[in-house]
Amino acid sequence: MAAFSRTVYGREFVITPTWLWVTQGASGLLLGPLTAFHIWAPGMAQNRALNALLLIAILVHGFSGLSRMANGKQVAMGYKVIAMLWSLIVLLLGSAVVLA
Repeated sequence: MAAFSRTVYGREFVITPTWLWVTQGASGLLLGPLTAFHIWAPGMAQNRALNALLLIAILVHGFSGLSRMANGKQVAMGYKVIAMLWSLIVLLLGSAVVLA
């Protein structure tokens, strides 16, 4: 049976879910080639599909990274609020760029 929390050196920690590790790793691997393609192919920088895919990768990577930091019991809610606000701001600004 999987444990959801552990105590290490007297401090209690919540275990990061596997799907969160996989999501952050996959989005991180996707960000490099997408960014390089966006920069090195001048004509593709105006492509809405590429920009939307890049925006989604940035959102997923940032949200998963901030969510992983929320594993401490005292700071969990604060980091979750920060993750949501960051995602909302990036989504609004990124959507403006993609739709422009």
